[in-house]
Amino acid sequence: VQQYSTVCNNAQLCSTVCNNVQLCSTVFNNVQQYSTLCNNVQQCSTVCNIVIEQIIVYYNGREKYCKKRNQQ
Repeated sequence: VQQYSTVCNNAQLCSTVCNNVQLCSTVFNNVQQYSTLCNNVQQCSTVCNIVIEQIIVYYNGREKYCKKRNQQ
């Protein structure tokens, strides 16, 4: 939960994930909804709170990938 909260409160990281449609669709399984979401940081945080379980699963599985992407 702490890791999840960090992600949801980090606009930069949120934006990084939102700029990757493949990762996005993995989280939300809805590209249209995701595209709209990613254009609104506040909405991103709100959805993060709504789908907390999905977010936790997603970041637990993709943490290494996300770190690599952020380092590039």
